Amino acid sequence: MHQDRPDQIMHLLRDLHVDLCDDPTVMGYHYIATKTGAVRNMANIAQQVRLEIANEQRILDRQLRARKASYKIAFGQVLLSDAVKRLPSYKDREAAAEDILKQDLSEINTMVDELAGLEALATAAAMVHSDLSKTASEIRTQAEMVRRDRASGAGFGNETSVPEPKSTVDLSSFEKVIEEELNKSIAD
Repeated sequence: MHQDRPDQIMHLLRDLHVDLCDDPTVMGYHYIATKTGAVRNMANIAQQVRLEIANEQRILDRQLRARKASYKIAFGQVLLSDAVKRLPSYKDREAAAEDILKQDLSEINTMVDELAGLEALATAAAMVHSDLSKTASEIRTQAEMVRRDRASGAGFGNETSVPEPKSTVDLSSFEKVIEEELNKSIAD
């Protein structure tokens, strides 16, 4: 993995979050659809990041195992070399072999550190993906709240269309009375 890539991934993971409205019933279905799409896109990005990290871990782990095996072989060969064999104690021979192979040991330690960094990055990506999954669940709950609110006819303002109340009074009789009164006043 390129040296700057872990920093780019952490920056990307920091931006993968969605803030939800406290009262989704006021916002309506467009709000739910918008938030659902945003969370799905972000969850897909988080999953791609997780796959990228897992692939890098697999590659680095394979390289590390190969490097350790190579180091063990080289270490054994150095221990059997004439220059190291002449040293009086086994611990002195081991120290001399480690000193000769210090570059290889440094590379192994660097790879172990990189693997630990990838593990931390994988944990962060998993946490973000889990958080987005929980947010998707919360959006489903909010969508159900909006659906129930709309189905019940509850709401305020112009959110729902309220039909005009039907009158039980026959208006034609009132019209006749008013017309008779007007005709009387005109005749008088």
